[in-house]
Amino acid sequence: MLTAAALAAPTLSTDRDCYAAGRDTITITGSGFAPSAPVTIQLTGNDEVLTSAAAADATGALDTELTAPDLKDFDADSSAIPVALDTADGATAGFELTAWDGTLSGYRTTIRRGQRLRFETTGWTGANELFLHYVRGGKTVFTQRLGSTRGACGDLTTSFKAFKFRGAKLGTYNLRISPNRTFTNTDRWFGFKRTRLVA
Repeated sequence: MLTAAALAAPTLSTDRDCYAAGRDTITITGSGFAPSAPVTIQLTGNDEVLTSAAAADATGALDTELTAPDLKDFDADSSAIPVALDTADGATAGFELTAWDGTLSGYRTTIRRGQRLRFETTGWTGANELFLHYVRGGKTVFTQRLGSTRGACGDLTTSFKAFKFRGAKLGTYNLRISPNRTFTNTDRWFGFKRTRLVA
């Protein structure tokens, strides 16, 4: 007589619908596998296949983690691809794999107060908002909210006027983007080449 566990079709799921390539941790859970058996998970994207080894527990449940692959691991020439998960016994799931990247159009080595810039970015998975930090002499002198991210992959496209804050002194600045209103070097952030505010 088959037990209920044996009759159940294996299942897989991921904790998110999108992951930043090479950065995020993917948590994969499942059930209905053979108790205490090894499980090979195939990740298929752009017709390339990667594998990850895991094992079910004594109840046939699966709980494993892996670092999101790089897009180059799938020989991808785009900034995002769908990735399918499956196992030999028929469990399936999937997610989007995206680059963590951004462009700041209109940004130059010199900039004027109020100059309009356009920021386009993706890969801020798990972040609700993004902020621009103006750093001068190693200190953040002003933080500007850029907007709320959209979708599972944390996308944002926005235009804004730079250096519109009171007390913006002429000189050299570093511009850094992070998901936190208060910036520290331990944040997840990226920046752009140094610029000089001119009259």
